[in-house]
Amino acid sequence: MRAKHLLNMIEESAQQHAEKTALIWYSEGMQQEMNYAEFWQRVQEFALGLEKLGIRQQSKVGILSHNNPCWPICDLAILSLGAISIPIDPYLPPYQAMKLMDQFDVEYIVAETAENAELFHQIPTYKKNLIAIYDDDKPEQNIYSFTTVLNQGADLSELKEQKSNAPLLRDTDLATIVHTPGTNAPPKGVMLTHQNLSFGVHSLFNIFPASKHDIFLPLLSLSHPAQRIVQTLYPLAVGATIVFREENDSLVETLQKTQPTILFAVPRLLSELQAEMEEQFHEASWVKKKVYNWALQVGVEREEYLKKGFNWQLPTKLRERYEQADLWVFSKLRELIGGKLRFLICTGGKLSEKQREYFSYCGLPVIYCYHMTECTTFVAAQSLLHPYQETVGFALPSVETKVLTDGELVIQSPTVMMGYYKAPEKTTEALIDGWLQTGDHVSINKQNQLQIQPSPRLMMLLANGQSFSPEEIESALEESKYISQAFIMGHMQKSTTLLFVPDLEAIYEYAKDEDFPSSRLDDLMRSSLIQHLIKREIAHCCEKFPISVHPTSFYFLDHSFSIETGTLTSIGKRRRWLIEATYYQELENIAQ
Repeated sequence: MRAKHLLNMIEESAQQHAEKTALIWYSEGMQQEMNYAEFWQRVQEFALGLEKLGIRQQSKVGILSHNNPCWPICDLAILSLGAISIPIDPYLPPYQAMKLMDQFDVEYIVAETAENAELFHQIPTYKKNLIAIYDDDKPEQNIYSFTTVLNQGADLSELKEQKSNAPLLRDTDLATIVHTPGTNAPPKGVMLTHQNLSFGVHSLFNIFPASKHDIFLPLLSLSHPAQRIVQTLYPLAVGATIVFREENDSLVETLQKTQPTILFAVPRLLSELQAEMEEQFHEASWVKKKVYNWALQVGVEREEYLKKGFNWQLPTKLRERYEQADLWVFSKLRELIGGKLRFLICTGGKLSEKQREYFSYCGLPVIYCYHMTECTTFVAAQSLLHPYQETVGFALPSVETKVLTDGELVIQSPTVMMGYYKAPEKTTEALIDGWLQTGDHVSINKQNQLQIQPSPRLMMLLANGQSFSPEEIESALEESKYISQAFIMGHMQKSTTLLFVPDLEAIYEYAKDEDFPSSRLDDLMRSSLIQHLIKREIAHCCEKFPISVHPTSFYFLDHSFSIETGTLTSIGKRRRWLIEATYYQELENIAQ
């Protein structure tokens, strides 16, 4: 099977939906729109402008920018020239972003501003041409604004008819280099072809068919490979509308303003969304609280029937009670977040069953997908027809799977990468006879759905040979009301060590109840009162784990792991290698 080329799909979509709104964004509080005819014209004109700057087939162009309407225009213009689009996570510290662009031999850069122009000059392959989306021209520094490049392309398009370059591109041509999240090791460059991108878009029809009536809202960085395809390339191919959030709006304000129909998120965002929805009833009158709790109980009863299969017949009385609960409570919660959401797509990190059930009560089913950067988009996805929620669902039709004798999942698909950039040894390890070694271990249930098992590559070993999953221990510790974030270290050590960010509100409230006199955080956290509290919380939260892996020492951090510091990826996963490197020496000094 051969998928239609991505650029052809989007060009045909632009012609078919010429007058329909493609992009919506906000500038100084005012809503701006661009229809499909204008959008595709700008892609073509920007491509001509890039060509005038010297960008040719297989030129490497980095995109370092937060989400904005220029992002998909730049991306598609680069691809249409046969150049290589290289999105870089804008939340990375500048030196890390520069290091990645150096690693990927970036020659040209499209950046949000020219703020870090001098830093880019350290990249040996950089041809000193920077396109700044929101800055003015500085020709003496080879800095050109997005508007200037677009206008130059528009001037050229008047001299010759510019058509899509897609027929000149081969499916096997390198289209983009995307970097892995860098959770357990420094990021690697994943090389994806035009075929990978085309099949990646086609595969989404098997998970959630979208149409021109849908509205997409990119909340995560478009440098995230799945976000880029799910929230820009796929909607553009079907004629849907993409809305970019206003910079200072909260999550709820954004949802109310943009009213998306499909939302792609990670568990971190869903937790934030759930907290906002629950907050509506925290300060409510006792009557409203009672109605809310009653509605949740009705949702629990209904959920037991939904788990039996899609469209399972509800008992008449339960159906009537749920209709009342929906009228009085759940419809209000849906209105709070825009009122038009059809369902939620979730990937990255573990989605708790409680989270999934809460949104299901509210009439918002969550489709959890198993994503790998090396597989372009998704390997498997849950189905609303077969709600076995402890799994990651069925492998997609274009994905062939095998489970090795040790339980490792290997896959073969038109979406599998061509390899790691300038890393032939790692490519040879990852691709064996055309099969991608995922490193993830799975079991397959009777319905042929995949269930992820603890993976040896994510396990740690103590010096005594005891293996353990640091992520499972961290998740358990974060159930404590006093621990906001937890991080476990201890590979090949005698025991484990806990780094944690305290929940300050809960800690201060506990200290107040115990009449602790000091209000200084450092004194409070080092006090015997809080030390004993944390020891009790560790013992309670870790009771299901062997005593040998319980943290025997712990240290509090006065700052959170965050996307801005580079310790979390753009989807909220911890960069373990970076955190360990950052704090290892500090812990050694404390121990001494």
